[in-house]
Amino acid sequence: MKNVLFSLILIAAVASYAASPAPVASGYRLDLEANAAAPFPFLSKFGTVKIAAWPGGFRAETVWLNAFSKTGSQTLTVMNPLARMYTEVPIQEIGSVVRKLKGDQTILPPDSAFPMDPRVLAGTVRGIPANRHRMILGESFIDVWVTTAIPRNPQLEAIEHSFIRGISPGVADAVKKLPGTPIFVELNTRRFKKVTVLKLVAIQRPGEGEKEGLQTGSFFMRAPFLEALWK
Repeated sequence: MKNVLFSLILIAAVASYAASPAPVASGYRLDLEANAAAPFPFLSKFGTVKIAAWPGGFRAETVWLNAFSKTGSQTLTVMNPLARMYTEVPIQEIGSVVRKLKGDQTILPPDSAFPMDPRVLAGTVRGIPANRHRMILGESFIDVWVTTAIPRNPQLEAIEHSFIRGISPGVADAVKKLPGTPIFVELNTRRFKKVTVLKLVAIQRPGEGEKEGLQTGSFFMRAPFLEALWK
């Protein structure tokens, strides 16, 4: 049960707040890497997730599936680049998709409490001012370094909220209350020691690749069902 809780919170940080835009007027590109294979066995097939965010939306790339969503859109476009197929997933249905991927794994009770360490540590992450917030459950904890120098990306936040609330509204609300954008997340449990789940790679000004990153590419065919992309 403890590992399920930590996994849930970490994927929330990876999938939403992390890839938030940098505070620049003309353009930016924020690059991060997420590696959730260890605490999330059902996500091991995706490997390292490369995330890029721009003012107009974000893109995530894995070894065999990519996805993007434009700011203000109600859908997430999921693509299989090898098969050159894509489908549109309503953001509100992301939670049910994740439950299918989880299969028979334990579902976290929706009313689970999530305590926070009241002590906050000030520091920096790759030169960016940040504060460490520690999430505690028993002898295990997650360190989430957040910064107010990088505002949240509303599109990623909407997708994350749909994902996490489909499993535990309580955990979703706890993560949403973090005062800033997570740019480094580390997991510490009896099984997982100092596992880096999320890290900041770079912030580019002006941003590059936004137009190309927020489209499917040439000669992609729409798949009628999401399951067609798994084949």
